[in-house]
Amino acid sequence: MRTSPKPGRRRIVAAAALVGLTLGLATPPALAATASSPLGYIGPIAGKNYSNQAVVSDQSVNYNLYAATRNNSRSGNLPTGYLGARPRLYKGTSLCSQGAWYYNTGTASGISTSRHTNGCGRGSYNSYGVTRHYNGNGYDSYYTFRSPSIRY
Repeated sequence: MRTSPKPGRRRIVAAAALVGLTLGLATPPALAATASSPLGYIGPIAGKNYSNQAVVSDQSVNYNLYAATRNNSRSGNLPTGYLGARPRLYKGTSLCSQGAWYYNTGTASGISTSRHTNGCGRGSYNSYGVTRHYNGNGYDSYYTFRSPSIRY
């Protein structure tokens, strides 16, 4: 048979529940944000067509922010070295961090590369990447559209 708790114990349980509820309401939920630029359409370059895009997010695993740059062939798979991408993270209009150039290391129809960072302090961040496309005698470089900003 179950017995009800003693009056003093009820007050302790009620107080603990009230403290838990108060802490839960006082702590704002973590808000994650990701923003992507519109697709940029490029080409033809040596008969090939491409699209590129920039992404910014505060959902990085071990860092606070990341910027990504995507470079895709709209002409099917391309040989090694035809696609290049460089991610760049901006705080407002100032370059905060950029990654190294990355090129496809095998036959591919697209690549994506990212730069993970702890940022440059609180503020508004966006991604504005650069892509390269092999033209038969070197590379043509194209900027992505700038992504919308996220607050960090």
